[in-house]
Amino acid sequence: MNTQQQDQDIELAEMKVAIDFTILAEAYGYQLRGDKSTRKDKVMEGPDGHKIVISRSASGHWIYFSTADQSNKGTVIDFVQRHQKNCSLGEVRKKLRLTPQA
Repeated sequence: MNTQQQDQDIELAEMKVAIDFTILAEAYGYQLRGDKSTRKDKVMEGPDGHKIVISRSASGHWIYFSTADQSNKGTVIDFVQRHQKNCSLGEVRKKLRLTPQA
């Protein structure tokens, strides 16, 4: 693996921890449901009524899962790739660089 690839992998790993997932989800039209959220888990509802639950894994990564689709889950990277068609990792990095950190 070359140095550039290692740097990109490190950047993606850092983004999984540093990006404020709730702000990222808001950029895709999700709104925080304070009445359904807890201190640990944040429930957000999309414009179509679709709900996701956001929390931190034991490793510190922000993760999410859909309440309606068991295959719709993962990190901030998976979220962006799922919500933007044909989105490469390079495009994901560009998008996440614009998202505030937690």
